[in-house]
Amino acid sequence: MREGRLQPENDQECSIVDYLRVIADGMPNAHPDFRALLDKGRFWTPQPLPREYELATPKQCFKNAGQLSLVHTELRYCEGYALGFVIPVHHAWLVDESGMVIDPTWRIKPRGRKNVHDPADLGYFGIVYEQGRFWEIIRQRGRWGTLFAWG
Repeated sequence: MREGRLQPENDQECSIVDYLRVIADGMPNAHPDFRALLDKGRFWTPQPLPREYELATPKQCFKNAGQLSLVHTELRYCEGYALGFVIPVHHAWLVDESGMVIDPTWRIKPRGRKNVHDPADLGYFGIVYEQGRFWEIIRQRGRWGTLFAWG
């Protein structure tokens, strides 16, 4: 399985890391997962959603990625921050064997389509979880998502 990149390759990826650094270094009460994400995160390459996967429910990225990982065990769950339109957002997606993003939540299409994300305009930065560890965390927390458990 191909691992993600350590270095950013475009402005979107640089913006994600800059955003996370401002929070991790500049906010005294920042959650420690911001620092862990900066230390362990990798950059992942976006692509349009391959035909064998279906677009899932909008605004349910943690659940969408988690459930798809149950059906497609060859995919790895990844959580971190992604940049689509304006600012980086906490997001979840999957990564395939070649290190490409499988995002069942965001509409990612080739350039020229309205109301969709162009892969060239996206950035993904996150931590990949092996299946066993991912499900262990989900069972412990009783909710979708692995990062930023407050309280």
